[in-house]
Amino acid sequence: MKSFQVTKIISFCYGHRLLKYDGKCKYLHGHNGFAEILLESSSLDRRGMVVDFTDVKNVVGTFINEKLDHKMLLNKKDRMTAVLKKMNFKFLDMKYYGHKSVKKTTKTWMLSQRNLPKVKICKVCHKNIFCNGPL
Repeated sequence: MKSFQVTKIISFCYGHRLLKYDGKCKYLHGHNGFAEILLESSSLDRRGMVVDFTDVKNVVGTFINEKLDHKMLLNKKDRMTAVLKKMNFKFLDMKYYGHKSVKKTTKTWMLSQRNLPKVKICKVCHKNIFCNGPL
């Protein structure tokens, strides 16, 4: 079966730390990263597109800007979350550890959206700009 694909990359910055880690990443620190969104469809829309990038930017870009960009992404078990809550500091409680939490949170949210065209979401990858592959 023939399929059509498009990829949209959205950059963002975030902070986090690794729990149960002995190196310097156990301290709060930041990354420049991006989400790579691959959308696939078996047919093209009336415009000859899988999806208009403006739609992806409006839906996914809004989520990334509001929830991930320039936020601290901390595991719910991190004691730092209590400190930040007292300071009214904006952060996102993550269920998972490390970079994989960004990928899983973004993909879960995307799949729940009704605003996206009816396409199959093949992958949402987060890559640290210092890494060579998807996490």
